[in-house]
Amino acid sequence: MSAGIYNEHITIDKPLVLNGAKAGVDTITRTPGDASETIVDGSASGNVITLKSNNITIDGFEITNGNNGIAVEASNSVIRNNMIHNNNIGIKVGNKVNAKTSNPALPVVTRNIFFDNKTYHFQSPSSANGSKVYAIYSGNGNIFDEAGVITDSNGTEVVEAPEGYKVIFSHLEDALDNLDWDNNNEPNGNLNLLYNTVGDLYLSDIFSSDINTKGGDFIFTNKGNLYVDKQIKTDGGAVDIEVNTEINIDPDLYIKSPILSGGGNVFLSSTDSVVHQNKGYVQTDGGDFTGIADSNNTGSGEYDIGSLSADITTSGGKVTLVGADINIGNAIRAGAGDVYIYPSGTGRTIALASSWGMFKLSNDEMSNVHSQGMVTIGDINSGDITIGNLDQTGNNITLITGGEIKEQGADPKVDIKANNLILQAVTGIGSGNPIETEVSNLQAA
Repeated sequence: MSAGIYNEHITIDKPLVLNGAKAGVDTITRTPGDASETIVDGSASGNVITLKSNNITIDGFEITNGNNGIAVEASNSVIRNNMIHNNNIGIKVGNKVNAKTSNPALPVVTRNIFFDNKTYHFQSPSSANGSKVYAIYSGNGNIFDEAGVITDSNGTEVVEAPEGYKVIFSHLEDALDNLDWDNNNEPNGNLNLLYNTVGDLYLSDIFSSDINTKGGDFIFTNKGNLYVDKQIKTDGGAVDIEVNTEINIDPDLYIKSPILSGGGNVFLSSTDSVVHQNKGYVQTDGGDFTGIADSNNTGSGEYDIGSLSADITTSGGKVTLVGADINIGNAIRAGAGDVYIYPSGTGRTIALASSWGMFKLSNDEMSNVHSQGMVTIGDINSGDITIGNLDQTGNNITLITGGEIKEQGADPKVDIKANNLILQAVTGIGSGNPIETEVSNLQAA
């Protein structure tokens, strides 16, 4: 077809090579809308081009302004050197095209440029082999202007990958199950997903089965409440899940299913509360764990691991817990790893086995923290630490504050029992009433 603008819908129902004026010309050298282009305009409706027969090639077109730029309804198509833009979906491959068969049924999509497609650039069939879909994104010379958008079954925008981690799969779970692998047996890409619509989101809204990245990182950022209700397994990859407020709400993060990182670090964060619910346990196998509630330091947001079967086990990895308040109702098992627990923000007072303070840790909660290393409570930004009768016999404890470490009242009983005890306070230690300790080694500053 010669250069020009064609306001029409094209249906091809027999094997054919259809060349535009720019057939064989790399899209990177071309300008959209140029008079030298063969432009097929769908007039804001329907399929601009529909491929109904096997063995069709589309080469050198500008395809725009349709519901679907190219609708593929048969096998063994080749789509190359096209500018595909301003459609609802750039290329849609129908479910009749079964890419899991030995026949290479997915279209060969190479050297195209995709931009300003409203929903996603490429919609794979639900039966698609994920590694083949991933190759369309990562290895076939195609160019994508921005993150592709994934929609749920109702057509509502569910997830958008940020720049640099573009996702173009409409059936993401298939891509996860079949990520492309390189010669070093490593996945060729991490999963970095951004959800940018207000409201509750469950991972089961996106993933039909549990998630295994096979060594890749799993990174998920959400702007509304997020419920992690699918198991996440990364086999050494990092897990980074954050809910944050770029809008006028404070979303919560709920961990309802296991997170198994296999040695990778795990980072969980929310501008409000983080809640580990039943079966929401974490195992890092040596990786570090960081959990932060009240990440914007507004004084609202509890870190809660109080539900049944919600243990955090690092087996040697470091554990850090932060929040406006904290509830340690289940075990933290750090092995030889150190544990750091402190309030968010500046000046929040700490109550250790005491009722005097905003950030409260009881004896029972402290006894749920199992570490052969050092358990550090507070940091330089913390307010006063008030101690009741803290019995942590055999444990190593460090208390740090930008204020004072003091006793609750004038109780003559032993205030702190521990193995090694380090006290660091900017404005004083026991200035009103002396702090009685029963420890093997004591350092105070």
